[in-house]
Amino acid sequence: MKALGWVIAVLVVIAAAILITNARSVPSSEQTNVTTVVPSGTPVSHPQSVSTSTSPSPAATKPAITKLSPESGKAGTTIVITGAGFDPASNMILFGTGNGRTHPDGSPDNRIADTASKDGTTLTFTVPSSGPSGILCDAKNNCIAIAALLLQPGTYPVQVTNGNGTSNTVEFTLTK
Repeated sequence: MKALGWVIAVLVVIAAAILITNARSVPSSEQTNVTTVVPSGTPVSHPQSVSTSTSPSPAATKPAITKLSPESGKAGTTIVITGAGFDPASNMILFGTGNGRTHPDGSPDNRIADTASKDGTTLTFTVPSSGPSGILCDAKNNCIAIAALLLQPGTYPVQVTNGNGTSNTVEFTLTK
């Protein structure tokens, strides 16, 4: 029976050593003591790390545009959108009004670019020279072929949409 007691004592010490080793590999925000009692009745204290921080992951940020640079220009001008909440992989840039029409894939007819943002704060696009073209559909899914029309000088809304939502609208002035 004494031999069984020693076997249990050895197993308890091994288990405590494993707990200590595992606890050292986990980042901790506070230390506690774990006490193991071996069959001989001698308590052995082992420090163990316990993580108590429960930081929630940050909520996804809806895209927001703070400025366009430049704010006006001719068709073909390269524009830098500055803001926040841009997706590192997929952002849809909208230029002009959608008029409720969509492409067969469901994207709005005023989509001019699908682009990534390396830093989450900037996107780049080129001002188009014409409006949407190809097959466009209305809200009732009636589809027709549309020929692109040359965009006229004036003010056009710009927005960014991604998996976190749609940004505010900033205006770009198209010049001759």
